[in-house]
Amino acid sequence: MTSPMLTAHFLGTFRVTVDGALVDTVSSRRTRSVLAYLLAHRRTPVPRDVLMEVFWPAAEPNSARNSLHVALSGVRQALRAVWPHALLERRFDTYRIGDSVAIWTDVEHFQRTSEAGRRAERDGDRETAIRCYEAACQLYEDDFLVDEHGAGHGTTPDLASQTARRRSQRR
Repeated sequence: MTSPMLTAHFLGTFRVTVDGALVDTVSSRRTRSVLAYLLAHRRTPVPRDVLMEVFWPAAEPNSARNSLHVALSGVRQALRAVWPHALLERRFDTYRIGDSVAIWTDVEHFQRTSEAGRRAERDGDRETAIRCYEAACQLYEDDFLVDEHGAGHGTTPDLASQTARRRSQRR
């Protein structure tokens, strides 16, 4: 079995493909939000309790756990519709996108390309800097997860704020 390529676009409207096949991230806001969170935090497994607190902070534990299981089932179904093998892994009480899939994200590519532009600019290589900055601009469609901002549903967090808060807590 070859490893699939999962491509995630966070800059603007969230969308995911697996080997070019579009994952349904439109049908369920809950599924989309949990998938986006797992992809944005994919470097380490995400504990179940963290997901419950992020997405259902005011819910009773049993209710939050049930909601999480429904959302994770939706993530599995959406991914399985485009790739026959499991891409979401559960280990103990943590979840993550498995190592069996190669992942490319526009955010990481944007950051690498922008940094390459800054290095080239510092080194006096104006042409390379311009090429890098233009490539970064091509990736930037809009703000991080712009379609998640201001959800207003009470149970779906502003993922950009959640991500920023978690990053600042790690520092």
